[in-house]
Amino acid sequence: MANPIVNSSTNNTGSAVANLVLTKPVNVVNGNLLVTTIFTSNTTINVTPGVTPPSGWTIVPNFPVRDTSGTIRAGIWVYWKIASNEPANYTWNFTDSGGQNVVADLFNITGAASSSPIDDGNGQINVSSSTCTAPSINGTNGDLLLDIFASRVGSTQTYTQPGGSHQDESNLSVGAISYSIDDENISSTGATGTRTSTLGTAAINYGALVTILSGPPAPPTQQGSRQNSQWDAATYDFGNLY
Repeated sequence: MANPIVNSSTNNTGSAVANLVLTKPVNVVNGNLLVTTIFTSNTTINVTPGVTPPSGWTIVPNFPVRDTSGTIRAGIWVYWKIASNEPANYTWNFTDSGGQNVVADLFNITGAASSSPIDDGNGQINVSSSTCTAPSINGTNGDLLLDIFASRVGSTQTYTQPGGSHQDESNLSVGAISYSIDDENISSTGATGTRTSTLGTAAINYGALVTILSGPPAPPTQQGSRQNSQWDAATYDFGNLY
């Protein structure tokens, strides 16, 4: 099978915005998997932030991972869709009437399953700490695992990436929020185990994982016109040729 990989991506941020536009990444072709990750916080005290996606996007199971109490509330949303004659950009809308602080990425993923590509997903909110933990989820050998680490600290925050992972987003920030995203292809089936990132500044933080299934095997390479022209002597009665 072709293992899923991040081919390209775009990002954007907004401060106290009602909506945010994400530009389509380069190299998107029909059949590719598109994944949007969003970390957002309220600006209106005691209001839980919310996200309204563009048409055609599906939220990953067990998301959003968000606060629903307290004066300041934040959370992670993850959505997906299979590319099909995509527009040049996408507008994401937010429910806090005062606007929301938002950091977001749009990933173009090749090699993923074209039907039901999400294997699993989940996240958790961690108490104020310099350790950001994402809970274990289910995965399948060859899956692409996305690690999402977020906190209520802005541009001064730093994130270490889990060993063996590739960093897709190092510290996208606006105001008092930021996040980091890494990926890796896992090599076993079952529980992925937790993933952790060490933060430069202790804060309430959010960790989440998503596993993405591999696509079908690549078609066999043809070996020219003689590919199936081998003789099987047992099939023929050469004595009857004369």
